[in-house]
Amino acid sequence: MYRAICETYRVYCLSEIPDSPLMWAHYAGSHTGVCLEFDALTAPFTRRTGATKIKYRTTYPAHDIVTGYEFLITKSQDWSYEAEWRLIAEERAFEIAPEPDDALRTDNDFLTLPSGVLKSVTIGCLADESSRRLIEHLVKTHATNVLVRQATLASDRYELRISPPLQ
Repeated sequence: MYRAICETYRVYCLSEIPDSPLMWAHYAGSHTGVCLEFDALTAPFTRRTGATKIKYRTTYPAHDIVTGYEFLITKSQDWSYEAEWRLIAEERAFEIAPEPDDALRTDNDFLTLPSGVLKSVTIGCLADESSRRLIEHLVKTHATNVLVRQATLASDRYELRISPPLQ
């Protein structure tokens, strides 16, 4: 069953907190990667099958795989600092049953997002100059309406600053 679930579903993890040093360390190559900001007020985030807030618990969810995604949207209370949301999509080639038209589907592991849903790309504070130039070039070439931001370490405290300021 586990293998079937892994073949069928794709889980995209999102956070409400773009300036968390722990998140950058864990998920963005120790501050060398990027953080993508999406317009959460548009599809696919607002669809019936859109983003779901993670439930942080001290106990495991029920293992009723047939009736829902509970096991895919539950984590230990220890991870609550992530303020995580998830998009869950079904790989089209492994569709188990016909889903409603608004179900999220991936093709060859990729979820195609609508134009305009990406708002900004924040470059990690430890990204090297060639990576910065490449990211800026890609955004300028392929997504002219997307802001490029830069994360920097605060000089007087353990926190990140993102410029230009988030709106």
